[in-house]
Amino acid sequence: GPGNSVPELLERVTRPRWVDTTASTTALEQLRPLEDGRTVRLGLTGGPGSGLTSCLGQLLQAADERLRDRERLVIVMRGEARRPEAGGAPYEPFRQALAKYFEVDLLGSPQTSLRQIDDALGGIFDTFIPFGSILFPHTSSEGEATSRETMFASITWMLERLTRTQTVLLAIDDAQWCDDASMALLTPLLEAFPKGGRTPIAMLVASHDVDILEEAGLNLDREIIEVPYPDATEQTALLVEGVGLSPATAAEIVERVGTASRSTRGLTWLFRIVADLARDEAFVETDEGYAWPGGVWPEGLDLPDEMSAILRDILRDHPEHRAVLTAAACAAEGRSFDVETLARVLDTSRLKLLPELDAIEDETGLLHDVRASDDVYTFESAFLLELLRRELGVTLSGPAGDDTPQIVREYHARIAQTMEATLEEFPGRIFPVARHYHAAGARHAAKGLDYG
Repeated sequence: GPGNSVPELLERVTRPRWVDTTASTTALEQLRPLEDGRTVRLGLTGGPGSGLTSCLGQLLQAADERLRDRERLVIVMRGEARRPEAGGAPYEPFRQALAKYFEVDLLGSPQTSLRQIDDALGGIFDTFIPFGSILFPHTSSEGEATSRETMFASITWMLERLTRTQTVLLAIDDAQWCDDASMALLTPLLEAFPKGGRTPIAMLVASHDVDILEEAGLNLDREIIEVPYPDATEQTALLVEGVGLSPATAAEIVERVGTASRSTRGLTWLFRIVADLARDEAFVETDEGYAWPGGVWPEGLDLPDEMSAILRDILRDHPEHRAVLTAAACAAEGRSFDVETLARVLDTSRLKLLPELDAIEDETGLLHDVRASDDVYTFESAFLLELLRRELGVTLSGPAGDDTPQIVREYHARIAQTMEATLEEFPGRIFPVARHYHAAGARHAAKGLDYG
């Protein structure tokens, strides 16, 4: 039955397999000098929900496999910075990366763990002691704290020793959350391993804030790659290959939800929506993958709560755009509306309206300019438009409705009047004219009947 595969689908959507994108392919090519024993420094940046962490993980895996195919010994060290409110220790990302590699039990005795490291590196305990301050930052009193210079020298020495016989991939994720101590260590470490040097090490840093990468010393033009939000085709591929949906179902979800953007929290939103639909047993398992029962979008399917919450946040953060968004939601046919009609409805000039529409696109991602068509903008998805209408009280309930704000009725009346004046040129607008007059309330209902 439809519910039998829910746990498996939820597991897949929680940890989707990453699909190669232009950015990940470009990044992997940047690591090719490692095969010749050369140093690589690389920064990855992208908006929240762009798949930055997944891209970094896929990059590490692909580089590891490619080097091993060439019979290289590879060490992968990966750590991530934590948000300040999560309470990460100083040097947290380095602590994670090295603790995982050395298989150190951070809850055990610091002395025992440092001996484990000593054994792994071949008897250098006395030299390596300064590094204990990273792995066990709370075990030293303030008076015994090792200087950052000594710490840096110790870690640099360790990495150089490891690269004598192995290729090292050192990755720091979510660097935008790095504490001061970690940043003070990251910058000189990158300087110690310049691009193209003869040490087989890759220093990889991922950050949603590109300024952090530049602050650490990475060159914006030559050493930083942007991981953009996947387009509709890439999102569909992620749902098909990474989650297991059927191609038709995946394409319809992307069409309805809209292309990932910063305002919609990117892929985070997309995957949460699929997870919510899975919990509601909206899919059945077919030979082509998880699909809608009968191959059509289920009637009466509720929109996930995450979408409403995100939209409320956008409207709260951008009250200055509320009037334009409300009028556009009233005017939209399908998902699109024309600028001329909207300008007349809002009694403003096109030269004032166009910059505001561009600002709404840049700041919220709720709509975009259809550059292939004159004078047309469109909302990002049918879901978004439906939710926006709910949040703003945009209805077509007519004279009998008691849930429509007066400003919405006024917008509908103005839209009808604007369209009415163009009926000779655009006779196909007769039914929208009737619909908007009806939605404008009792004062305009009779005119709606004239055209209905």
